[in-house]
Amino acid sequence: MPRVRFGIMQMGRVEDLDEGLRTIRELASTLGKVDLASLPEAWLERPLSEDEERRLTEEGMQVVSTLGGVLVMGGYWALRKGRPLMISRAVSASGVVSEASKRFPSNAVGERTEVAPGDGPSTFEFPGGRAGIVLCVDASYPELVRLPALEGAHVVINPASIPFDRIYLWRALAQSRAAENTVFFAVVNLADARYKDGRSVEGNSIVASPEGRIIIELGRKETTEVVNLDLDEIHARRERWPYLDDVREFYDGGRRRP
Repeated sequence: MPRVRFGIMQMGRVEDLDEGLRTIRELASTLGKVDLASLPEAWLERPLSEDEERRLTEEGMQVVSTLGGVLVMGGYWALRKGRPLMISRAVSASGVVSEASKRFPSNAVGERTEVAPGDGPSTFEFPGGRAGIVLCVDASYPELVRLPALEGAHVVINPASIPFDRIYLWRALAQSRAAENTVFFAVVNLADARYKDGRSVEGNSIVASPEGRIIIELGRKETTEVVNLDLDEIHARRERWPYLDDVREFYDGGRRRP
């Protein structure tokens, strides 16, 4: 299996879509050619209208035409039937290839009272492999992360907005989710932002290997990084740890039985 160039776009939060699009272009220009890249969750402060979401998708397609591969547009709130939903689209140069939505909005920060529950993770093909998207706190549910792994994902991307005082937890979570699914697990975290309760969100994006080792952790400011992922590590680890095969009987077509 090939090596995959994965681009982390650890973006800060913006209030204006135009500013956000400029920042996305600037960050993407530092990556060079990649097979797969991702933005964080909640990089835009407010929900997008239908027209704005269409504009964001078109901009993503233009960015990918330079980057190559597939770009995960992070997580953003979009108005659906008059209520915000946390969405993540994976975009290629030809259009949207996949859409995930947050299944369980956070109860701890009150998101659940304002944001509608979504459909959960998604999976998609990218040059060299297959990837899944699990949005932010949905990664706390091992059952949700298991779904893209059973559907063949080599890399599970977790666009997130985790406060600095909880990064210790996401470090452990990334290692656990990577090892129990024998995948690369990539937390792409927001930078330069604050929760309503004043806690800071300061980056520290993380990539963990299929054996649960942290192979990179970024700093605390807006930045980018390209990580080379050797997908052969997945096959080697699964020879020893057949976790997915062991539990497959409890699932039906990659989706858990009711």
